Amino acid sequence: MRLRPDLSAMTERWTLPFPRYSWRPILTLLVFALVSSCQQQPHKTRIGVVPKAISLVFWQSVHAGAVAAGREENIDIEWNGPTTEVDFSRQIEIVDSMINSRVDGIVVAPSEATALVGVVERAAREGIPATIFGTGINTEQYISFVSTNNYEAGVVGARTLAAALGGRGKVAVVRMVPGSASTTAREDGFADTITREFPEIEIVAEQYCMANPAKALAVAENMLTAHPDLSGMFASAEPATVGPVQALKACGDLPPENESES
Repeated sequence: MRLRPDLSAMTERWTLPFPRYSWRPILTLLVFALVSSCQQQPHKTRIGVVPKAISLVFWQSVHAGAVAAGREENIDIEWNGPTTEVDFSRQIEIVDSMINSRVDGIVVAPSEATALVGVVERAAREGIPATIFGTGINTEQYISFVSTNNYEAGVVGARTLAAALGGRGKVAVVRMVPGSASTTAREDGFADTITREFPEIEIVAEQYCMANPAKALAVAENMLTAHPDLSGMFASAEPATVGPVQALKACGDLPPENESES
């Protein structure tokens, strides 16, 4: 009989300081935490790692961290995720499949704070420890949660943009996806800080790009057309950033060399 760890009284929450951190050592730490939860297992430990998506550079760094931890701990890492960050149903299917295959632990970055609740709670009921990372979820049925302080990231973004604008002007916000806890917190941090600290800066447009770089480009172009006197733009994640950079370059408002720094 395969023993499962007792999940009661095991939940930990870690919030990492902003602005800069690397997800590679963080994922290594998270996998180590799950390995500790699975030490009773007599077989080689299998841990499933499920990102929001597998196509973006950010998630590739997450993959590297998980693989590094697997090698160091001599465990099997099963990496799988949807193609895009808005494919909630596919992410649920992947986690369900991992539960059905009886992995020893799951590390997941929920694409949507509510949609993934059922499958994460199912893992807990079946004695499979879960770690949530990067973005929140509307349940406490996991053993650990680690994330940057996303609200503070938005605060830093607002103050940085305001400094570049001299504290005045019109700005637009390219939002990511409704229901994404991490990016919503960044967007809220940005908007709250602009409203509270910079009365001469006005947010004149906000629109979701649905985690699609091509749509983010169209959104940014529309914003620039509707507001030709726009002074700045804020985007809350990688898919939302590429489009605005391209749009600004196209209209001559961003030097080509800045694209790699965005």
